[in-house]
Amino acid sequence: MPFEPYTGYRWQIPQGIKVKRSIQLKFKSLETFFPCIVIHKLKHFINGTSYKFNNLPFAIQTNLITGEPIKQWTPPSSLVESIQQSQLREINEWKIVKSIYMRLFKIRKFIKGLIHRWRIGKCIKNVKNTEDPVTLEIPKDPIQILDFPKRLSYIFEASPLIKTIEARIILSEYMFPNPLPPINPFTNEAFTRGQLISIIIQSKKKGKFSWILDRLYNSECDLQLFTQRFRQPLKIMAIENHFKGPVTKFIDEVVDFFKIEADRDELPETKMGIFIRRMLDRPSCEYVREWIHLTRDFYIARELQDLHMLTNIGIRSSNAITRAYYLLS
Repeated sequence: MPFEPYTGYRWQIPQGIKVKRSIQLKFKSLETFFPCIVIHKLKHFINGTSYKFNNLPFAIQTNLITGEPIKQWTPPSSLVESIQQSQLREINEWKIVKSIYMRLFKIRKFIKGLIHRWRIGKCIKNVKNTEDPVTLEIPKDPIQILDFPKRLSYIFEASPLIKTIEARIILSEYMFPNPLPPINPFTNEAFTRGQLISIIIQSKKKGKFSWILDRLYNSECDLQLFTQRFRQPLKIMAIENHFKGPVTKFIDEVVDFFKIEADRDELPETKMGIFIRRMLDRPSCEYVREWIHLTRDFYIARELQDLHMLTNIGIRSSNAITRAYYLLS
């Protein structure tokens, strides 16, 4: 593999600071690292283990052959003092290096803060739209979303925006959750995690909130993590959504459940045929609506594995089958 020299950013000692050559070399040994790594290494260099003579190989306390004790060699005080002074000098130089880096990090943080505030101001001034794309009116409870890469912002009405986000998250197919990333209604581009966090915080301040937004925020606005944590609530919502709308959407599930219960209670075949025709001809009939609710509750109870709920549904369905003898005629 060919050698590729480092071409990224390097930390540099400010021109106004004059230090010794040894300190310059220590500083350069860390010039290509990120601040967190620099701080970690400096902590190790400053608080590292001191050199000890009893770690030397010849500092043995017992003769391995005879087993007799051997007197430990004691170094001259001048040698010990020289090593201690050398250690102290190294530590002091690393402390100077640390002070230089900490100043650089502080200045860098201050400058980044100024740039960030300047970018926010620029985005806020450059508003892309004045009317909400859903209500087509000037927002009364505005939520402003910043787009840093494009240096602009969007403004939306809080309630429609929240409904749009939730509709994408609770989207389902048949009775299975199929959440999609929330999108910007103006551009149809997916919101970033930072934008979603900002939307949720602004919505909460305006008193417009829901369990979906709360759980999404606690999941760091990571849709995949949110889906994993709250699979069951999403599944139940998918079942509830499936049994809404035209009867043709869920007629098969209701008819199948009705047939199972009818066979158990030996309901005549003619009654079953009448029920199916009534579902198609009179879907708003109270008896038909009862079976739609029973079927929905059955799928929810099965998902929850709630025996009490399943028993209650069995009782309700038996009573409904009994009424079929005089209602389906």
